[in-house]
Amino acid sequence: MAYKKTLWKDRVVEKPNTYRSVENPDGTITLYPITGQVIEKGTPVSAANLNKIENGIVELNEQLDKTVRKGEGGSVTWAMASQDFRENVTGGNTAVVGKDSVLKENIVDGEVIKSKASFYKKTRNLFDKEKAIYGKYVSSTTGELTTPSVEGTFYASDYVEVINGSKYNYRAKDNSYTLYAFYNNDKQFINGGNSNGTDIISPVDGFIRVSVWKNVDVATVQFELGDATEYIEPYILEVEEEVANIKPKIEKVLENQVDYSDCNRNKFNPNIAIINKQVSPSNGSIIDVTAEGIFYASEMINVKGHEKINCIKNDFTTMYSTYAFYDVNGGFVSGGSGEINGIDIPSNATGFKFTVWKNILPENIMIELDGLNSFIRFDDDSRNQEVYLTKMKFKDIIINCIGDSITYGFLTSDTRMQSPYPSSLKSLLGAKEVRNYGLSGTTVANDRTVIGSFEPMSSPTRVETWDNNANVNIVLGGVNDFIKNVELGTIDDEVDTTFYGGYKSLIRQLYKKYPNKKIVIMTPLHYNLEYTPNSKGYILKDYVNAIREIAEMFGIYLIDLYAICDININTGGKYQIDGLHTNQFYVSNIMTPLIADGLNRAIQ
Repeated sequence: MAYKKTLWKDRVVEKPNTYRSVENPDGTITLYPITGQVIEKGTPVSAANLNKIENGIVELNEQLDKTVRKGEGGSVTWAMASQDFRENVTGGNTAVVGKDSVLKENIVDGEVIKSKASFYKKTRNLFDKEKAIYGKYVSSTTGELTTPSVEGTFYASDYVEVINGSKYNYRAKDNSYTLYAFYNNDKQFINGGNSNGTDIISPVDGFIRVSVWKNVDVATVQFELGDATEYIEPYILEVEEEVANIKPKIEKVLENQVDYSDCNRNKFNPNIAIINKQVSPSNGSIIDVTAEGIFYASEMINVKGHEKINCIKNDFTTMYSTYAFYDVNGGFVSGGSGEINGIDIPSNATGFKFTVWKNILPENIMIELDGLNSFIRFDDDSRNQEVYLTKMKFKDIIINCIGDSITYGFLTSDTRMQSPYPSSLKSLLGAKEVRNYGLSGTTVANDRTVIGSFEPMSSPTRVETWDNNANVNIVLGGVNDFIKNVELGTIDDEVDTTFYGGYKSLIRQLYKKYPNKKIVIMTPLHYNLEYTPNSKGYILKDYVNAIREIAEMFGIYLIDLYAICDININTGGKYQIDGLHTNQFYVSNIMTPLIADGLNRAIQ
C-alpha cells in the first residue's frame, strides 16, 4: 500500500515533510526518505518503528497547534521539536549535552564568570580584587567613592553582601586599617566607620564596601565573615590542582576597568551644580540668588593637599565669583569674592565651593588646582585617559628646567607670570617635582665680556647650584646669546666662550652631574628682531641651527620650538608682550602642551 502524510499544513519547514512506504510480499514495509531521514532504498522497517515515527509526528503537530493558537508568531523551528522526535527523524544523530545545552558560539564574550567554571572553588575571602576600583576610597560619612588627596595607591571594594548582626573582619599585608560603609538592599547608604579591620558588625541585611588604604598590595586583602583568620588566597581565585597551570592565562586586567575620572584636570562637575543658588562668602552656606540672571552654586570640590585654586572660562578669561573653604567635617573655614585666580588654599581646608556667576554656562568653567593650563571640559573622557596614562608615567619623575627669562616667566622688570612653563608642566604631566632654574638675561656661552652679571648656563658655578636628584634636565636657551652678540663658533669648539663650545660644555657637565639620566634640549621661540644680524653678523636662526646640530652630535632628544611654536608675523602680537616674552595664555595653551608632548615621547 502507498502511504503519504503532510506534517504541517501550509507551513514551510527546514526538511521534507512527507514520507512514502511500500508493503513488501513478506509483510515488511520499506520506508523511503522522510523529514531529514536518509534510508537506503529497500531497507526494512518494522511496523513498531513506523508507529514510533507516527507518534512523534502526532506529538509535534500538537505542539505546533498550541504554539500557533497562542499567537507566538506562527513560525516553527527545529528547536520546538521534542528530543525523541528529533532522534526518530534524524536516526539518533542530534547531539545532546545535558539539559538546555548551549554551544560555545552561543555564549556572549565576557558573560561567563569565573565562579561558573568547574575548576574554581570559592574561598572564605569575600573581597574581589578584580572588581576593586583603583584611585578611590569609600567615605565612611557618605558612602560615596572619594578621590584621595594624598599620593599613593588606594582601592575601593565592590558591594559585598552582609547579614544583619554578623561580624566581619578585614586583613591586608602591612596595613589593615580601612574605612567602610554599610548600605541597604537598594544600595542606599546607612552608616559607616573606620577600623583596624577587626570585628566590624553589620547593622543591616544589605551590603558593605571597604577601602584598601595607601600603598597596600590589593592582592593581599582578605575580608571574611566571622573571626579573623590567617591570610588566604584572593576571592574566588583558588584553582584546583589539576588545572593550576591555566591560571595565568585567565588572569587579565581589562583597560576599561580603570577609572580615569580623578585625573581630570577640570575639578568642577557642571552636571551637579545647583541652579539659582550661590555660595555665601561670609559663612559658606548655599543661599538664594536675589539678582537677576542665572547663577549656579558648585558642589564641594576636594582641595586637600593643594596650594592654589584657579578658575578660567573657555575663552581663558577669569570669572568674578563668591567662594568658601571648608574643613574635613564640612565646617566653614574662610571665604571671599573676586577673581578666582591663584587663590591660596588655607592649610586647614579640604573642601571648596564657588558660584558660577551671572549667565555663564557651567560647562564653560574650569577649576584647576595649583597650575594653570589649557581649558578642558569636565567630561572629556578621551583627555582623561590620556592624562591618566601620562601621570602614571611621570608620577615619580623630577625635572630640572634650565633656561633664561622664558623659563623664569618674565613679564616686566618687576613682574613674573603666575605660572611659567615649569609650573604648568608639573600640573600637565603630574610629575613628582618640576624645578624652575630660569634666570633672566642669561646666555648659554660663558663669555664674561658680554654677559655682564648674569651667570651663564654653562658656568660650573651655576651648574653646582642645581639639585642632584633630577631624572630629566631640559634646556631652553640661545636667544640671549644672539641678542648679546656671543660668538657662534663651530661644532668643533672646545672652549665655553662660543655658543657651540658653551652648549657642548653644558651638556657634558649635565652628563657628569646626572649620569644615566635624560637630557632634552629645545630651540628658542621666534623673536621680532630675529632677522636683524647682531654685531657678529649672525641671525637667530644661526643659533637655532647650532642647537639642532649639537642635538644630533650627542644623540639628544630635541624639542624644536622654533619650528612648531606657532609664533609668526600674524600671531606674534597676540602671544608676545614685547616681541620676545610671551603671555600667560600662550605659555599655558600652546608652549607647555608642546613641551609636555615632547617629553612624553622622549621618556619611555
